[in-house]
Amino acid sequence: FKQHFSVFSQFTSDLALAHCSTKQDELWDIYAPPSIWCMDSLNGTVAVGCGNGQIEAWSIANGSLKFCLCHEISGVTVVRVHPVGIISGHLDGYLHLIGHHGRMVHSVHAHSKPISMLSYSG
Repeated sequence: FKQHFSVFSQFTSDLALAHCSTKQDELWDIYAPPSIWCMDSLNGTVAVGCGNGQIEAWSIANGSLKFCLCHEISGVTVVRVHPVGIISGHLDGYLHLIGHHGRMVHSVHAHSKPISMLSYSG
């Protein structure tokens, strides 16, 4: 007999508490989500970039998670929501374009140092 349950979502800023027990042992694990380093919003979507490289997109209207890009990439230093997708800048100098469906569309090594600012016009 094995019982497992979790409290809270791993995608929120709250701690998540997981419990797994068997007849022989009992395990409690506390999962601390990554820290949010940057955020931006446009047209009902808010995007957050995290220190571990995770990018999340949320619906402002109902608070639901649209997608979470959880690749093991460099920390997100800046994020911008654009009509064609989400643009992120990273500690390793990369820029990533993520479509509103949550998949990486394009990636380019844009600088040898961390990307600290992004802007666009139009």
